[in-house]
Amino acid sequence: MFGNPIYNTHNRPTTEFINVVKMQRGFDLPVQDRQQNGAVPVYGSNGALDHHDVAKIQGGGVITGRSGTIGKVFYTEGDYWPLNTSLFSVDTHGNNVIYLAYLLELFDLTRFVEGTGVPTLNRNMFHNKQIIDVGIDEQIL
Repeated sequence: MFGNPIYNTHNRPTTEFINVVKMQRGFDLPVQDRQQNGAVPVYGSNGALDHHDVAKIQGGGVITGRSGTIGKVFYTEGDYWPLNTSLFSVDTHGNNVIYLAYLLELFDLTRFVEGTGVPTLNRNMFHNKQIIDVGIDEQIL
């Protein structure tokens, strides 16, 4: 609908990635400390993999792998706990999280992976890259 966000095939306005969504490293939560009967999903690099009774982030966001599995993008509209193997949206700048999940998937964050043994995605490698800038009114059509 908006074209390829890497090559900007529809000639959309662009801005730095960090102005569309700011990502941050997730938080430690050892398996033995999790509450499997909790209602809060725990997200790692492969998506929701466990539950807990406390949310680290309120109000939803986008999550992607930071270490190990990289390139899959997930979203939630509810509260959650992002693990340290993930990067999560600390600021969506009012953008729709479903739109952001698709945008990040198409932006192909695997292009910014470092390391050969265990691939690692560092947010500093892509926060300053140009990405299409689509207003919220178009995101929710």
